[in-house]
Amino acid sequence: MGHDLLAAFTGVVVGLALSLIGGGGSVIGIPLLVYLVGLPVQPAMALSLVVVNYSALFGTWRALTQGYVRGLAALVVSLTGAVGAWTGARAHRLVSEDIVLGGFGLLLVGLSAWMVKRRPGGGERPGAPEETCAQRFSVGCAGKALMLGWGVGLITGFFGIGGGFLIVPLLRILLDFPPRVAVGTSLCIVALTSVGGIVGHWDQVDLHVPILWWTLGGSLAGMVIGGRLLALVHEDWLHRMFALLIGFLGVGMLSVQSLRLIP
Repeated sequence: MGHDLLAAFTGVVVGLALSLIGGGGSVIGIPLLVYLVGLPVQPAMALSLVVVNYSALFGTWRALTQGYVRGLAALVVSLTGAVGAWTGARAHRLVSEDIVLGGFGLLLVGLSAWMVKRRPGGGERPGAPEETCAQRFSVGCAGKALMLGWGVGLITGFFGIGGGFLIVPLLRILLDFPPRVAVGTSLCIVALTSVGGIVGHWDQVDLHVPILWWTLGGSLAGMVIGGRLLALVHEDWLHRMFALLIGFLGVGMLSVQSLRLIP
């Protein structure tokens, strides 16, 4: 029961991150599943993809009802994203767990530094036409979307993360999507691309179904709580706290992996 409660706590934290930040649930969930719940690396990453997929589907449904999803853009990104996620999941099997965890720690530290330097609205470019690709999805937009999907998909599959924290700023920078459209479309992309990662892990991974259900339940509770807290907390404070949190987790993971190298 102890592991079940820890899994539920992990789910709550993941749900809070998804509802308050709009992404980043896996970058928090994977370290907690590995170091707190005690799962092996590959099952933890596969389980995180399932939780991310479930949460992203819920968020996509809400965004669709509000008109914030660009379906064609999401589909194009997902075409290469799903293949990239499957490829990344297969490549994950060729690398030792220590290297994967060390690489993930470096990724978290790098993302933390990048997020601290940029503001939440940092993807916008002065003078850029508003909603260019959001209004008219041209061949050039499709080319950018395909490259975006492949890169994010590889990271999604290899590290078992949803990629929303990467997709949102890239949609704003590359495709000039306004903030809410970027978030809504990102949730749809994450839901679709995470399927490729799940398939890549599925045939050789025990998902620990009881822990999965506890984590999913906790995630739903966290999303409900986060939705209520969202109106009370300033966006810039959330952005900074999330950046510091993933930086702390990254440093912690690197420290643990370094200690394992000491004879």
